[in-house]
Amino acid sequence: MPKNYSRCNAFGKKMVLLCLISIKIRWILLCVCLRFHYNNLTLRRGVYGVQGFLFIDINHSFIRNLPV
Repeated sequence: MPKNYSRCNAFGKKMVLLCLISIKIRWILLCVCLRFHYNNLTLRRGVYGVQGFLFIDINHSFIRNLPV
């Protein structure tokens, strides 16, 4: 094995960790933005309307994408 293999491996692991952390941060930001956006919508339309609609929409798209 070459000498710098372990160093390269450690660098690769760090890069993977950084990548995972950045993906998590993006998801958190996305969730916060969506929550804020839908909170604004729920103030207009009533609390349960949008949440029920979202739930139905997610279920519908999930069922439609299942391989039958």
